[in-house]
Amino acid sequence: MSYEGHEQVLCKNGHYHEFDCYEASSGFIENWVCADLIDGKPCGAKAGVCNDVDETNCDSYGHRKVIELAPVKTKTCDMGSPHVISHATYKLSDTRYYRETKLKPDGSHETVWHSYAEDSSVND
Repeated sequence: MSYEGHEQVLCKNGHYHEFDCYEASSGFIENWVCADLIDGKPCGAKAGVCNDVDETNCDSYGHRKVIELAPVKTKTCDMGSPHVISHATYKLSDTRYYRETKLKPDGSHETVWHSYAEDSSVND
């Protein structure tokens, strides 16, 4: 039996990243340094919050919603192109979720998120 999944990671400054579960289990995250920008300079922070999400049965078991705390900051250069000055920062929800995908009569799919702590529907 195999395991499939990913790791939700927030650096200590709140930048959000996702890594494959095999990267996460290989010691990669312990040595990872965030390269997102803060005031035009690389963040440089280590991983602060890590959350395993199990995708083995395609249900994203353990997923935590990503909540934006501060939006990305950009500056427009003399050529008229926007450039990122500071990447957005986030936090993860306290509640963990799983995804249920239902096949509709017309052949399309509907995704419903459930809290497995409360087993209530949490669609936004």
